[in-house]
Amino acid sequence: MSESSTPMLEQYKSIKSRYHDSILFFRLGDFYEMFFEDALAASEILGITLTARNKKSASPVPFCGVPFHSAERYVSKLLEFGLKVAICEQVEEGQSGKLVERRVVKVLTPGTVLGDESLDSKTNNYIASVSSDSSGYHLAHCDISTGDFAVCSLKTEVAARSELLKLMPSEVVIAVENGLCAAESAVSWNPLFTIRQDLFVSSEPGSAVMKHFGISSLAACGFDETSGAALACSALLEYMRETQMDYMPSIKLPVLYGASSCVQIDESTRKNLELVKSMTSEDGPTLIKTIDLTLTPMGGRLLRKWMDYPLTQIDEIESRLDAVENLCADSDLTDSIRTELKGVNDIERLIGRISTPSSKPRDMTALKDSLLRTSELKKIAPRAAAPLLRGAGEKIDGFDSVTGRIAATIYDEPPATLAEGGVIKEGCDPDLDEFRRLRQEGRNWISGFEQQQREKTGISSLKVGYNRVFGYYVEVTKTNIDKVPPQYVRKQTLSSSERFTTPELSEWEEKIKIAEDEMLRLEREIFEGLRREVSSVADKIRECARLIAVFDVLSCFCAVAVRNGYTRPVINGGGEIDITDGRHPVVEQIRGAGAFVANNVKMDDGENRFLLITGPNMAGKSTLIRQVALTVLMAQMGSFVPCSKAVVGITDKIFTRVGASDNLAKGLSTFMSEMVETAYIIRNCTPRSLVILDEIGRGTGTFDGMSIAWAVAEHLHQVGARSLFATHYHELANLSASNPGVKNYNVAVKKSGEEIVFLKKLVPGSSSHSYGIQVAALAGVPESVLVSARKILSSLESMRAKMTELMGAEQMTLFPDAEPEQPAENSSFGKLAEDLSRIDTMNLTPAEAIKTIEELKKKLETD
Repeated sequence: MSESSTPMLEQYKSIKSRYHDSILFFRLGDFYEMFFEDALAASEILGITLTARNKKSASPVPFCGVPFHSAERYVSKLLEFGLKVAICEQVEEGQSGKLVERRVVKVLTPGTVLGDESLDSKTNNYIASVSSDSSGYHLAHCDISTGDFAVCSLKTEVAARSELLKLMPSEVVIAVENGLCAAESAVSWNPLFTIRQDLFVSSEPGSAVMKHFGISSLAACGFDETSGAALACSALLEYMRETQMDYMPSIKLPVLYGASSCVQIDESTRKNLELVKSMTSEDGPTLIKTIDLTLTPMGGRLLRKWMDYPLTQIDEIESRLDAVENLCADSDLTDSIRTELKGVNDIERLIGRISTPSSKPRDMTALKDSLLRTSELKKIAPRAAAPLLRGAGEKIDGFDSVTGRIAATIYDEPPATLAEGGVIKEGCDPDLDEFRRLRQEGRNWISGFEQQQREKTGISSLKVGYNRVFGYYVEVTKTNIDKVPPQYVRKQTLSSSERFTTPELSEWEEKIKIAEDEMLRLEREIFEGLRREVSSVADKIRECARLIAVFDVLSCFCAVAVRNGYTRPVINGGGEIDITDGRHPVVEQIRGAGAFVANNVKMDDGENRFLLITGPNMAGKSTLIRQVALTVLMAQMGSFVPCSKAVVGITDKIFTRVGASDNLAKGLSTFMSEMVETAYIIRNCTPRSLVILDEIGRGTGTFDGMSIAWAVAEHLHQVGARSLFATHYHELANLSASNPGVKNYNVAVKKSGEEIVFLKKLVPGSSSHSYGIQVAALAGVPESVLVSARKILSSLESMRAKMTELMGAEQMTLFPDAEPEQPAENSSFGKLAEDLSRIDTMNLTPAEAIKTIEELKKKLETD
């Protein structure tokens, strides 16, 4: 053993070697301590003092520590940094001269947290696992705090990654590092990837799942015992059991869901529509923030699920809309429901914690109070006309026996922990009551003992006190030390007093200690019995929580609709999207009441399936096309929508390509990112899809960009996808001449001299002006630059007119059926093309551009 080592440190090293990928919280008395490299890392992250053992030795041992009673917040911070924390406890009482036995009782990871301090109340904290085989990818995910457990199968890595980005798990367990681990800068998602190949080698993965849940078949799960879905579930279960050990909470039986059975919304679309993350800032406005008026954590999480997975079944959508309409028409009913919801705590996470030995007394009383509210909701529900509301109310179980047992057993305002005592009500257990009587008898004796000793000794300032280290003592000031009787035994010396004990006091102290130890033991036993009793109906309580969440989300839809003036959409199986006075749900909240300009948009799967929208930057094109997508999404969630009237034909997929940005994490330029997203849309859209494209081709040269935009537009028209295509290429307006489903629209601008006013109104017809210079003026570009820009624009427009004349009418269609003839080598156009190809446009100054254009004009006029 080295100079700096001790038996305790050797024990630490031995345990740490088995948890090398975790920060080891090593219990020493009232502290969790960390040593060596763990201490160095933790002290910096947690901002706590780093010190050392054996500082004067050749090899000092760095260490730091945190109080065990406040460890949760320190653990939370480490988990936020993507670290794991192994909790190592003392598992036996300390004995003089003997090393206390210690072992790791659980490993906390970002995806296996149960405590409130580490979790966002309205966001699920998923841990996921992904297996792959010849049929594709199988993704299982579980929120260990709520018990949700599900799995889906997907054909491609792109689809698997899209589903992961929708779920945004805190941790992903996989067999080998692959493309799913790629860094992602577009969204604020940075999970811990845990590589565990050993978890994915089972030949009978279904048996592990069946054994855990005590079932003989996976028929209820929707997948068979040897499937990839079973393997993903088995790996995830084994990992959770491995980390939670004796603290594994109750979770639901995994169910297979079809990611393709709802409206499919890919990664780029979620980002562009700003559903949950703002593109401007971490706390910027989003759709979820705009419509979330839920009152319970379960409701907030369900709202997010409904937004992530909008419905495609008309009857399910109509059922939700009927409920929202019922609530909007009956304000008394809505007020009654929302009043009760305000008193409901996070039932799902409460029962999750109660199902583990680490649950606390206040979890139990919070559950009781919440279940009492559900009983009231059950009484209110029959007042509703909508079947969804009435049906949910009928299914709610009031859990009278559970609430009655908790109320009879635990004080209404118990202490935070069992260790403090005073949790179990008087009259609950005769033995407990007897030990409480004995303790009180002892305390009464000690109280009388103090007065008795004052009288005997004549020391009026004498007092009897207690602390955790020395127990009960008699304290005498040093000025009265000569009056101390000989039977007093010194216990402790202070600066101004001495502390003593007596045989009698020691005897009663022992009696009180025995009584208190027995009280704590009995309280733990009684609480554990109650915990197991409540845990036995955990699944039923979770189902109750789900029903409460349904009430919450539907009443939230009502509250948002009333507050923001939303209307019920008409849902059908046709191809129509007809929106009257449509508004962007997020932007209108930022601009304030009455400031947002509403617009009408009419699309169908026939002559109005492709709307080509032109107009200058800042005119409102991007806002307009996105609000259509958001309106469709909200309608298929079952929500009322921001307009005066809406008809929405069921949409199977929503695609958006909006804006231009590099994806540095993937090594993609602006244009490459644009093309990757565009290619995905082209390959995956269907006639029932809604496609939103904004400024396709902007990231490359003018003619390249225009050609690509035209070709993409023609393809979407041929597929029949309902499309809103915003562009600054005015030439694309010619598409409508040869494509009957294309309609030209523009966002109106009012021009007065050199000034413009954006009217934000969508009107029929195309726009022939970009108003770029006017927009530059509004942005504050210096006048000298604007003058130069006008000269260049004038020259370019003159040149375009001349080129159009030379090229002939055939060039008005960018993609004629036959290949155009190549110009003769000595023709004017051929020479012009040759001269143009030599120009380095990327490095021309404005002055050089004007000079070059003038020279080209002279050549054209001479020829």
